[in-house]
Amino acid sequence: RSRKQPDLFAAHPIPGLQFPINAHVLHGAGTTLLVDAQGGGYLSRNGIMLTRFHPECHLPSGLRLYVKDSQTGQYWQAADPSCEAVFETAQAVFQLTISDIASSLRVFVDPLSGMAVHALTIENRSQGQRMLEVCSYLEPALFPQRDMEAHPAYRKLFLETDRLGNYGVSVTRRPASPEETELRLWHALTADIPFSVFHIQTDRCAFIGRGGTLYA
Repeated sequence: RSRKQPDLFAAHPIPGLQFPINAHVLHGAGTTLLVDAQGGGYLSRNGIMLTRFHPECHLPSGLRLYVKDSQTGQYWQAADPSCEAVFETAQAVFQLTISDIASSLRVFVDPLSGMAVHALTIENRSQGQRMLEVCSYLEPALFPQRDMEAHPAYRKLFLETDRLGNYGVSVTRRPASPEETELRLWHALTADIPFSVFHIQTDRCAFIGRGGTLYA
């Protein structure tokens, strides 16, 4: 079992934004994952931001996982602000129970490959059968943070997305000049049970909607 970090890094149930922001930094093989107590943060590799990051704490950043009850339409984040967040030596763990659905989200970086992993375990604690949907969301960057801040709208023009196998998405950043190299980001979903349906949506506006928010 991983040894708990000192109190400076300890997390607890957070009803909303608090200061200072509780955050944890995980690193391995050139990949850095910063995750806060509400599941936000950023992912970078060798100085390149893989996901967009907003320094303002009130703007959501990083990869987010949602769980939806298909029968009632209720949905929530696996790292909801009301969840229990624990920062350990090699991982961040988010535990939550909503509507008799218990979830445990473990976030860590493989020290050998540098792959960032979000492992979600779901348990049905109700008496009947439940049908659930799981959705992941991220905003790719593939640029140094200073370039994103200098030209945020311009940098979005160089990203292309494509399906990666049966259960993934590939994001490619086209070189903006002959001096730049092509960069790729792979985002894939795996599970120990077969998927009934799998959808990919690469239009941010279609996912969030006009005036919408990433908060469940």
